[in-house]
Amino acid sequence: IEENFRIPIHDYIVINFVGFEQVIDQVGGITVSLTEAEIGYLVEKNPGAVLTPGENLLNGQLALWYARTRKIDSDFTRTGRQRIVIETLIRKLGQLSLSELDGLARQILPLVKSSRTGSSMLALVADAYAWRNYPIRQLMIPVNNSFEPVVVRDAQMYRFDVTANVEKLQQFLYR
Repeated sequence: IEENFRIPIHDYIVINFVGFEQVIDQVGGITVSLTEAEIGYLVEKNPGAVLTPGENLLNGQLALWYARTRKIDSDFTRTGRQRIVIETLIRKLGQLSLSELDGLARQILPLVKSSRTGSSMLALVADAYAWRNYPIRQLMIPVNNSFEPVVVRDAQMYRFDVTANVEKLQQFLYR
């Protein structure tokens, strides 16, 4: 990201799939609107799951499969699902009180790896509480009309206009 998009990264937080599922379960699941195709895929991966078109409460395992689904449509739609999961989780966390958020953070902290210390991560909880009503903006890279599909060694990939995407990302983040 730093080299390709000229965006300095000072800190990071990483969570694996098991931790992802546990975080979703710790907040009581997330509500996501599902299509028939998404339901078919999720039920195939999780026999016994009871889902209907429209809004469904997904536990951690179902939320992970939902976020990873791409066989039924495209990689761009998959990244859209990932953004839906993240935004839904952020909005759900925004409904918690400061003490609830602090308690949840203490449960989640062992599930993540970060460049920050545990105490500095907990200090972010108060900031997160203050920021809970800020608007959420999204930008998908590559941006529309800046890429074309290419096949490399029998795999479909995308060639994109690096300059146009760096400019859009810089504008999105800094203006």
